[in-house]
Amino acid sequence: TDTTSTTLSWALYHLARHPDVQDEVAAEVACLAGGLPLAESVGSLLWAQAVWRESLRLNSVAPTLFLEVAEPCEIDGHAVPQGTTIWAMLQESCRRSSEFRDVIGDDWEAWRPRRWILEGGTGLRSCPPFDDSMVFGHGARMCPGKLMSNTVGPLVLAEILRRFAIGEWRGAPMHRKMEFTVCPARDIELRFSARAAA
Repeated sequence: TDTTSTTLSWALYHLARHPDVQDEVAAEVACLAGGLPLAESVGSLLWAQAVWRESLRLNSVAPTLFLEVAEPCEIDGHAVPQGTTIWAMLQESCRRSSEFRDVIGDDWEAWRPRRWILEGGTGLRSCPPFDDSMVFGHGARMCPGKLMSNTVGPLVLAEILRRFAIGEWRGAPMHRKMEFTVCPARDIELRFSARAAA
């Protein structure tokens, strides 16, 4: 899906800027039975999941969600008639949400996957719907690829970092451009080198 491939591009770009995080993911994968990341092991790959969530949060391919009101309702004290189009500003919702800030922190522009990992590495922080689901929508309009993307994304990152180290990013910071989705403004060119066998 566009969400998966574009988010993987952003995640690899950020990892090239943070070799310490690459090492955390690689070390986590090395601890798996057999040393291979499988779909069943994604739940135990906290660093890979944290990298994925942080990349979704900072570089959402869908910064807005367009909805149409099916029946009259009230939102924050305002009457909203049927047929009204609502633009949900997903990234801005995260920025302004006190619930999100209380759980994840308010250093919004920093790419910091550690924010998602509980103290002691016992699991992942959760702040629904701002964790791994906001960009996929909710309810009947939720993206059918959500589960696949949230499984495949961390799995691909884990396998790449099990086998390779990503060379340090030396270019200017990557900017975004709006096409069908929000994507990197130019190609992300990276260098990979094989990791030494453990």
